[in-house]
Amino acid sequence: MSRLYRLGKVVQYDFLNEKILRVKLKFDDAFSAQPGQYIMLWIPRIGEIPLAVALAYEDILMIIIAKKGRVTTYIHENIGKMRFLHVRGPYGHGYNYSDIKKGLLVGGGYGVASLLYLAKRMNEYGAEVLSLLGFKTKRDMILVDEFKMFSHVLVSTDDGSFGFKGTVFDLMKNVIDEYGPEKVFVCGPERMEYNILNYLIHKNISVEVSLERLIKCALGICGTCVLEPLGLLVCKDGPVFPGEILIKIEDFG
Repeated sequence: MSRLYRLGKVVQYDFLNEKILRVKLKFDDAFSAQPGQYIMLWIPRIGEIPLAVALAYEDILMIIIAKKGRVTTYIHENIGKMRFLHVRGPYGHGYNYSDIKKGLLVGGGYGVASLLYLAKRMNEYGAEVLSLLGFKTKRDMILVDEFKMFSHVLVSTDDGSFGFKGTVFDLMKNVIDEYGPEKVFVCGPERMEYNILNYLIHKNISVEVSLERLIKCALGICGTCVLEPLGLLVCKDGPVFPGEILIKIEDFG
């Protein structure tokens, strides 16, 4: 095993719904990461994937794994037999939040995982935090109780089966003027991110967005995750980008 990798012992796992798996890993020493960073999870002979740091404290790392492709499907089907997982990282540029006293977090689907650790850290810094969490239906909801530990929470569902009926973008437009955040942090499906970013830029509200892209090396070597025309790399310069930078990316959204 390469020195790049650390072995995390699987100490807890549960399925939040049929498509989302939560795993907690315990390491021999402290696992340190910043909100918005990601790790690379390697399954020998199967493949390697990037995953957001959902929580990190002491020697524990929590990750959320959505069933999407070959590697994630393998993990979902075999997690009960896995005692250890290979992890490298954390990598990337996270959220800039340390000077924010009043923040708004907007998450969609499993993208909310990237924002949970941010809510925790902002809460520890004494900031006021409102989290807006959007899902397709009530059955798709994840981590709502966890967000309530660190922030005020409002939930939207597309079909109205829980909370506000509509998208989380619609919910944000309803509350943002009254709430008056210093900064908005966004993570979710890219079309959602694109719509929110355009809206906030026109309102002259500071925003940061976590971008999901295919990441292979995480070291800035392979160029798979390059963003044109600026030549930025999601793996190193991101995955979190300021809104004024991301709006210049040709294929964003």
